[in-house]
Amino acid sequence: MTTSEQSPYAAPNSPIGSNSTQGMTKCIACSKEIPKIAGVCMSCGVSQRARPYRNKNVAGALAMVFGAFGVHRFYMGQWWGVLYLLTFWTMIPSIVSFIEAIVFWCADLKKWDDKYNESKPAGVTEKSSGALVVLIVLMVFGGVVVLGILAAIAVPAYHDYKVRAHVSQSIFETREHQTAIDDYYNRNEQLPGSWSEVGIDGDKLASGNLVELSDSGYVINYVTSEMAMVQSKTIEFQAYLDDNEQIAWDCTGGSLQNRHRPSMCREQSGSDY
Repeated sequence: MTTSEQSPYAAPNSPIGSNSTQGMTKCIACSKEIPKIAGVCMSCGVSQRARPYRNKNVAGALAMVFGAFGVHRFYMGQWWGVLYLLTFWTMIPSIVSFIEAIVFWCADLKKWDDKYNESKPAGVTEKSSGALVVLIVLMVFGGVVVLGILAAIAVPAYHDYKVRAHVSQSIFETREHQTAIDDYYNRNEQLPGSWSEVGIDGDKLASGNLVELSDSGYVINYVTSEMAMVQSKTIEFQAYLDDNEQIAWDCTGGSLQNRHRPSMCREQSGSDY
């Protein structure tokens, strides 16, 4: 076998090896020869980077979640991320960072390392720490989204609950007026024409909420004015005689929305609003 020939079982020639200085450099700490693309010296473990490794997946996650504030640019060591922070209220940084996140994630890894990491690929520890950061960012983002959804559901529901409780209390306070009219009808077999006929001082009825007796319809208008959402809204209690000639009440009238009424006062075929 001549020197120009090579055994098929021989190790292939490598530009980076013990017999060649091509692609090699010296460690900044121990001065031993290491590959130029090494981020860490294999002998002493000292980092050979001038700045921390920038992971493209981490940059993309930060751009997607916190891009409106330029966090991804600060992570990449670019001071002009402050421009995002100063203009985040315009929503333009949010749109730009969304596009940047996609570009980062789709970027070729070698080109990314050439541009942002001194052409030195990530080591094992840098890859694992990058994955951990991405996971944390996505968990934070997911938590914020879940909390936002829960708040969007719970806050209006709680507010409606408070309004319904207030309305129910208001209705409860009208019972004495209904009872007074019921008693008057049972004694006189006719409906009263004024509050004085049922022994209620009409001048003392307007106390936060207004109760009125209509001459034509015998309607109690209970104006719920203590809460902004139902301010000046009304529930009308209409007195009428049922099939047994007994007085009964219909409270489906008035301007208060269905969703704020107790079930007995809701229009069954009407809208909740």
